[in-house]
Amino acid sequence: MGWLLDVAKSQITSRFCPMPFTNFVLSSYGTYRPCCEYEGGLEERGEQLQLSTTGFHEAWNSKALRDLRLKFLSGIKPKECWKCWREEAAGIKSLRQAVLEPFSIKDVLSFKNFVNIATGFRSPRSLNLGLSNLCNLKCRICGPLSSTMWEKEYLEKDGLVLDNQSKNTLNDANCKTLKEWLPNLDRIEVLGGEPLMNKEFYKLLDICLASGYAKNLTIHCNSNGTVFSKRFVELFDEFKSVSLYFSIDDLGDRFTFQRYPAKWESVEKNLRKYERARKSTTELGIVATVSLFNVFYVPEFIEWISSHSIKPTFHILHAPDYFSIVNLPDACKKYVTERLKSIDDWPYSDNREEIQGMIQFMNMPGNPNSVREALAEIENIDKHRGNSFHRTFPEMAELLHSAYIRLDL
Repeated sequence: MGWLLDVAKSQITSRFCPMPFTNFVLSSYGTYRPCCEYEGGLEERGEQLQLSTTGFHEAWNSKALRDLRLKFLSGIKPKECWKCWREEAAGIKSLRQAVLEPFSIKDVLSFKNFVNIATGFRSPRSLNLGLSNLCNLKCRICGPLSSTMWEKEYLEKDGLVLDNQSKNTLNDANCKTLKEWLPNLDRIEVLGGEPLMNKEFYKLLDICLASGYAKNLTIHCNSNGTVFSKRFVELFDEFKSVSLYFSIDDLGDRFTFQRYPAKWESVEKNLRKYERARKSTTELGIVATVSLFNVFYVPEFIEWISSHSIKPTFHILHAPDYFSIVNLPDACKKYVTERLKSIDDWPYSDNREEIQGMIQFMNMPGNPNSVREALAEIENIDKHRGNSFHRTFPEMAELLHSAYIRLDL
């Protein structure tokens, strides 16, 4: 019997993902997904399921989501999950692996779990809501699907009128479904845009409090750090726990360049205020998205983190692919690899594994010719905003332009 469990465990850990069975995601632009890493949105008859025409209940019970669950039960690796497969190939712990890790093989193979898996669960255990793309920043690695400021810039720069914002997310029908799900929910994640400046975020919190189930819930929120929400802080004790993660990739002028037009001094001041305000049930974290812009400066970032009592996590950028570190020219990869290997002091032991995975991912085969596209895009935005990549990132700019010249030889 032991060998059978070993075979089953091997199949489950290499192919199965519990997210479509337990997790439910609404993107900031109104499409549905099983997790935040899933490429695109759930589709039926060639059309993506949209908030404007499909409510929470219908999307959770949709044929598209049932079909995805069947793929995982059949041992098929869905192509839309390529980000996880790519990270795992590089030795990085993917979201799929992180979610699956706490389950023992006996738990996964239990009769109860098989019944739940077969029925697709009546409601999700975790909910991930991008309430809208309402945002006060236009980050270099972002775009109009997740930022109203990017929409405005597209209009100013190119005359393009976009309307990607998902509106009225918490309408009557979706509020009704949410209230039905609350008894079984363990966790609600809220992404953006910038959630802390969105009225629907506070409406969501009020619904949870009024339901009587707040003490069973973990509320997770990703913020760009530009907003200190006294109202949110006052509710920290009302929930089982609260985790607040800040999207910070770099320091000083480099931070402002990447998370434009945020001011570094203001964001760091807000971090200190949240540190002072947190409770025993509050977790603060920093999510640094590693890209062409900041990978060279990770050692300095690590040193800064040690001055805060906030746990860091590193996330690998996959799109747009011309900003991905896997597509850096080989000469850049070699130089950056040596810098990353030279880091001696680590705030948290988990980061050792993350940085090693970062190095392995970066050194996978890529497309170094994409540096041309990256530099052209950077120059285009610099010209409109009055920024300067060369002045703000002199070391990385020199490496990239040297590689660019060699590619043309």
